Amino acid sequence: MNNHPLIEREIIDTKGFHDVPLTLMTSGEPTIYFVNTETILRDNGEFAQHGDNAGAMYKYSIGLMGKNPVFKDIIYILADEAHRLLGKRNNVAISGGQRRDWLFSAPVAKALELPHISLYKQEDGKEDRIEVHVNGGRQEYISIKDFHVVHVADLLTTAESYYGANPDKDKACRTGWLPMLRNAGATIDDTIAVVSRCQGGEEKLEKLGVHAHSFVRIDEPFLRANSKYPEKTIDAFKKDKQWAKSYLAEHGALELLAYFDPAGAKLARAKKFYNLYRDHLDAVDKLADLELAVLQKYGMPLENVLSGKPWGPEPARWSDRPNKNL
Repeated sequence: MNNHPLIEREIIDTKGFHDVPLTLMTSGEPTIYFVNTETILRDNGEFAQHGDNAGAMYKYSIGLMGKNPVFKDIIYILADEAHRLLGKRNNVAISGGQRRDWLFSAPVAKALELPHISLYKQEDGKEDRIEVHVNGGRQEYISIKDFHVVHVADLLTTAESYYGANPDKDKACRTGWLPMLRNAGATIDDTIAVVSRCQGGEEKLEKLGVHAHSFVRIDEPFLRANSKYPEKTIDAFKKDKQWAKSYLAEHGALELLAYFDPAGAKLARAKKFYNLYRDHLDAVDKLADLELAVLQKYGMPLENVLSGKPWGPEPARWSDRPNKNL
């Protein structure tokens, strides 16, 4: 499928695609170009005030359709594709994952007058959290068993959010969107992504029985036309992990120091990056530089930052102190 001209233009015009210094994606992989599909909402990031409340995000994103005609047009483009994929089946619904998916999946569900299945990120061992919204209202007792679902995503990268964080990347674990839906009895054969970074997600999903459909592909022709440094970004795109390892071998990881802030919002990305590239950094003699920089910047050893453990002995509890009234 060729890139949809309207959606591609809006991604570019709103700077949804942009060149960046070395940056970490959600997967923990380093990159020098970034994609933010939520820029096409043109709301200056106001959606974030609704946090991880699926019901609030449902109402907010639908309200944006009345304020942003281009966003509304894009939603109906996505809805037409979802309608085609669902065909004439009965018991159908649209799903989206926490939280940026909801900005697109919820209004698509509303446009098609279908239930919206809101999937929340879960930790291993905890019960799956799924909410069903119909016309904006949360339905407490609706089962999605025997429903046929199309999942609508804002961005497709390596598809890890679909199958979960599992050492065996070709097998699903229960923390991903696919096992959550399938464990609840739903069928999913297709997913729609506004944008694909072309990082192998499509191929991974095919192995899990899901066909991926995207409207903008961040591939070599796109990068050549839209990057300020096309040769540099195309080299990174083509070589992927090989490029990342070469870059880290030459420059180290100090550019990523801000991600290791113990109180930072993106520490999860640093943990994934560390798990992916720790051995490589050690092999090219760059790990010690990162450890020293983290210690100097945040006053904690790197291993404590990543584990969330304080440095030094555990503080005594107030109830254990002999002179509690002093």
